[in-house]
Amino acid sequence: MNIDPKFRTAVFDIDGTLIDRKESLFKGVLEGLKMLKAHGIKLFIATGRNTQSIRDLHLTEEFFELFNQSFICNDGNTLYNYKSGELQIINSIPNSVVYSIIDSSEDETSFIIESNGKIYSSSKEALIKYKLIYRTPRDLITILDIEELKLLDGLTELHLFSNNTLDLEEILTNHPTLSGYSINHFGGIKLFPNSSCKAKGISNALLPLGISLQEVIAFGDGENDETMLQNCGLGVAVKGCKSSLLRKADISLKDELEAYLQEWIKVLRSSQ
Repeated sequence: MNIDPKFRTAVFDIDGTLIDRKESLFKGVLEGLKMLKAHGIKLFIATGRNTQSIRDLHLTEEFFELFNQSFICNDGNTLYNYKSGELQIINSIPNSVVYSIIDSSEDETSFIIESNGKIYSSSKEALIKYKLIYRTPRDLITILDIEELKLLDGLTELHLFSNNTLDLEEILTNHPTLSGYSINHFGGIKLFPNSSCKAKGISNALLPLGISLQEVIAFGDGENDETMLQNCGLGVAVKGCKSSLLRKADISLKDELEAYLQEWIKVLRSSQ
């Protein structure tokens, strides 16, 4: 396994890469990350999670402190300072688009909007559905009426819930600045900026440090990791990744991530 010791920065997706479906760290990952940092490797997080979802993770402070405090969230659309709570929005949904979707939706449709890192709901019903899907605490979701929702800015996510079937294809056709997918539960739809790109978010986080994407090893498992694996200096698809990611990755792991991290640590030790 060839690992160039010139790489001094690593970016990791969270779900499916560092943690399992129960939000527990994969075996040996914490120890590997600690050793990488001890050898001077700069560690970053790049996730599809929003800022609230990051805060809801039941992981130790020891884990979070291993990483640069600027977390790349919302698939590269925001930078979230884990220490200060400051949020920088890189890419957002135009207010006019959200306004149009709300106005053209049926009366039975309810909405969840992420605005400047905070979660807002148009109804108690939508709040409960969102809470059950993402396990977000009830007191962190604010209910507003429709007219108040239309005034929100800094929009990074929009969820639609309806008792009737929602036509995702029609919504995306009418609003080409959006991407989205259907949620398996409650007949919901999640919408976000069409130009969402983890690589762009990573580049913004690295810019103040004078680090280019070509100096980075990126680790991921999902379709939303494709741009960062393709654009970083070395893209590593972890074991069990989505098949589409294999075409973008430079390396596809057959063993667990722990083994690769240990090999990298050996290379770092031998190069000292």
